[in-house]
Amino acid sequence: WSIAARSVCLTEALRPERRRHAMSLVAYVTTAAFDVAVVAAVHALSFGFAVLYLTRLLFRDHDEGDARVLVLFAACFAVACSLYTLVLAEVVGVLSETTRWYTWKADLLGVLVLLLVVVPYQTFYLLTRRRHYASVALMLAYWYAFWRIGDPFPQLARHHGVLSLSVGISRIGIVGVTAIS
Repeated sequence: WSIAARSVCLTEALRPERRRHAMSLVAYVTTAAFDVAVVAAVHALSFGFAVLYLTRLLFRDHDEGDARVLVLFAACFAVACSLYTLVLAEVVGVLSETTRWYTWKADLLGVLVLLLVVVPYQTFYLLTRRRHYASVALMLAYWYAFWRIGDPFPQLARHHGVLSLSVGISRIGIVGVTAIS
């Protein structure tokens, strides 16, 4: 065999591998694009449904609602629906495992930010008649009380930080279950 013949045989032998790699890359990108489209559609449809529900059913007798209330309600509803949809996607097997995991983490972070920062701040901001410094002072008092309420319950693990996602979710769960019962 000549060197040219060997290189042609080697090149031909490598081509199917390159084709498989290229096809797997195309399939991966296509799957990722589909997953992102599904997640974005779920968030958008949930947000739109929440806006319609709030304006058409809950606030139908009122002249005009505050836009912040509408956006906060719709955002909380969209994140909650996304979490529910992720559970359904796990059962049905629609989205890839990586997409479900990252979307789950992002939605949990969204829930934490909405429930611990945005909604209480907006509530205090409206209660104090749009005084920012009074809202911040009430917010700090709220965070201190929220943290102290969860102290008796043993949910803090040594490998998690004080401000980790699991600690925040466990404190929200403890306070929520205690308030409901």
